[in-house]
Amino acid sequence: MIGFSINLFDELDSIKVYIKKMKDAGFRNVFTTIYEPEEIKDDFLYTLRSVATFCKETDLKLMVGISKGSVREINLKLDPKTLIDSGISGLRVTHDIDNEKIAELSKYMKIAVSASHTEKEDIEEIKELGGNWDNIEAWYYYYERDEIGLSRIYLKNRNKFWDEE
Repeated sequence: MIGFSINLFDELDSIKVYIKKMKDAGFRNVFTTIYEPEEIKDDFLYTLRSVATFCKETDLKLMVGISKGSVREINLKLDPKTLIDSGISGLRVTHDIDNEKIAELSKYMKIAVSASHTEKEDIEEIKELGGNWDNIEAWYYYYERDEIGLSRIYLKNRNKFWDEE
């Protein structure tokens, strides 16, 4: 995904101004995250829904990073029709989202799985569960930098694994 990211902790009006500016600059994809449930504020679900609606109205694809804890914390239903109707085009899932849910969601929307944590057994299970492999992408949580621990060799090996899959 080539696009830009937004922070749902910012004021809603400023988020919308930024989204409009980025769309005018030619971007078509937006990423945001709700990974950390302990950081979620009371109006978080309202902000997420408002941003999703705005992205849908402005013909932008919104990808949202989720974890099991954050979904539970804001009471977000992982129903594909509801998500798509709200303006969410895809989900970036952490490794705690089960393969059955990944397979189900991938039938309707883009799903980005962890390039570091998803193994061959997971891929086979997702396929066996009827997952749509055309809608599944592998994303890293981190970039190649010494201070975060992903070495060049590790990335080469993982990328080779994903190329083969």
